[in-house]
Amino acid sequence: MNDGPTLQQIFEAKRLLRRYMASTPLHHYPGLSKLLDAQVYVKHENHTATGAFKIRGGLNVVARLTDEERKRGIIVASSGNFGQAVAYAGRIFGAKVVVGLPEDPNPSKVEAIEGWGGEVVLTDTVYDPEPEYINTVARERGYRIISDIGDMDFIAGSGTCMLEILEQLPEVEVVILPVGGGGFASGVCIAGKGIKPEVEIIGVCAEAAPSPYLSWKEGRLVESPMGTFAEGIGVRVSFDTPLRIMRQLLDDFVVVGEDEIRRAMVLMLEKTHNLAEGAGATPLAAALKLKERIKGRKTVLIQSGGNAALEELRAALATVDSETR
Repeated sequence: MNDGPTLQQIFEAKRLLRRYMASTPLHHYPGLSKLLDAQVYVKHENHTATGAFKIRGGLNVVARLTDEERKRGIIVASSGNFGQAVAYAGRIFGAKVVVGLPEDPNPSKVEAIEGWGGEVVLTDTVYDPEPEYINTVARERGYRIISDIGDMDFIAGSGTCMLEILEQLPEVEVVILPVGGGGFASGVCIAGKGIKPEVEIIGVCAEAAPSPYLSWKEGRLVESPMGTFAEGIGVRVSFDTPLRIMRQLLDDFVVVGEDEIRRAMVLMLEKTHNLAEGAGATPLAAALKLKERIKGRKTVLIQSGGNAALEELRAALATVDSETR
């Protein structure tokens, strides 16, 4: 495959990342297994230093920059988690990091980015393929732009999650994960299909931000409105390289609604005692729609992150409460 990093590059990323982060846990949950009539495991990417999977790609990208690039500074566009990851990596490697966030960002993610030493700027172009503001600042200040979408080092770092799953549960049959820009899914697909071709990998996106699914289905970039509260998968348009990889390797795609995501957040809290942000709860929301398909099978739900704002959690609890009255 010429579209993305090789399996060897993913193994190289894994060796590099072991210096800076431990493997995240993979736990079996009887409550979820009973609910879904399957053997359900959760891969807890919320248990990283930044609370999300993006740390894998962020560390791998920043570690491979030159000293001169780090000295100049780094700028990224992010809904929050990638910004945290790069700010964290910047602290480790001594690089100045600027993060462009949406105009109404998740306050906990802003606090985390600034806590790791990153500078936050607000811009409404974050969800566009080529944020004009980010490009402008990069030119003016001489910063190096890095991306969590088509960057090969980011995709390779993301693929290390699947290497861990295969080590922790070699007999895995199904993996369900959220898809926004597609960089994470691309890495997981390359690693999973490269080692165990028979594993079924299923992506999930929000009905209120369906571009990833529509692009995958039609085989071309399809722009769509972005109205989901799950900012981790909130994109208006998909991206070339991840789309090509997913078209080749992703087995299927599921679209879930906003209330389905909120219900899944509450179920994750109830059944696993872990807080899942919206994107991190979508694999469970999808699994509930795929009960017959995954029945009896060893199924891994990748909880991509746990950085939920308090108002998101309140809205999720209110949704479930209103349904049970």
